[in-house]
Amino acid sequence: MSRNSSNQQGMVLSNTIIHVENAIIEEVVAYTGRTGYVLISFGVTDESNMFSMQEVRLNVGNNTVIMDEGGSSLNMYDLREGMRIDGDFSSAMTRSIPPQSPAYRVQVLK
Repeated sequence: MSRNSSNQQGMVLSNTIIHVENAIIEEVVAYTGRTGYVLISFGVTDESNMFSMQEVRLNVGNNTVIMDEGGSSLNMYDLREGMRIDGDFSSAMTRSIPPQSPAYRVQVLK
């Protein structure tokens, strides 16, 4: 897949990292300021140009980078439902519904 423009939702795969752009936070659960999870939804277009929405639960840990577009550090308590984010997470996901994956980076968009 190719990277979509920043005003569209999309997903780019590498061997070990999935990058999503312009995803929507559907739910935030903060255990602490540095741990918890966010449920995100984003659009994906397949090879036949069929568009579908997908959800993934991003598990946030002490090593997850949470920041705004300017690079300022944020924490779990700053995240809200309805925010748009770009994110990087592991391609190794659970087979649960929704799938879960460790989050590497969550960048809140303006």
